[in-house]
Amino acid sequence: MTRSLTASLAVAAAFVLAGCSTPSLNGVPESDRVDLDALEGVWVSEDTTVRIEAGDDKLYMGDTNGSRVRVQIAIADFDGRYVADATLDTDSAEHEDPILLSFVVPVHKFARIALEGDTLTYAELKDGWVTDHATGSLGGLTKVGDQHVLTGSEAQVHALLAKALDDEDAWEDSKTFTRLKKGED
Repeated sequence: MTRSLTASLAVAAAFVLAGCSTPSLNGVPESDRVDLDALEGVWVSEDTTVRIEAGDDKLYMGDTNGSRVRVQIAIADFDGRYVADATLDTDSAEHEDPILLSFVVPVHKFARIALEGDTLTYAELKDGWVTDHATGSLGGLTKVGDQHVLTGSEAQVHALLAKALDDEDAWEDSKTFTRLKKGED
């Protein structure tokens, strides 16, 4: 059975953000971002369906029931290796309570992605790896309740992600999605 995918504040959804990876107050620097419109389409895995649309130099992710998307995805290029930086898109959440949304702090979540034709794989950045490595020049951590939050600058986020891409142990197990052909969605 396929379930629709939606985003939430803390977990910001499955495609890039399922699980409890460490959120960051800062994302990837603008200078690292690339246009990856090739991600547009409807993607399915065993238990998840995701629709990705391009627009306004961002990718938007949402469920396939037609609702406007809730997650913005920026793609960063690290010498041919890609990291998705996802945040809750409060501007497009028209059906959400605007007063409650004013209290939302947009955090970033990161995943390594690879695209080959109509196959997309992603792997989340491991929370434990981040807490072991996010110090000094690679950033800082603040604990909020039981959750760590990365508080480093964009440059520190860049350095941390570059180090993670060189360490296979930094990533959760990969999940594979297949793009549906036009007309199948």
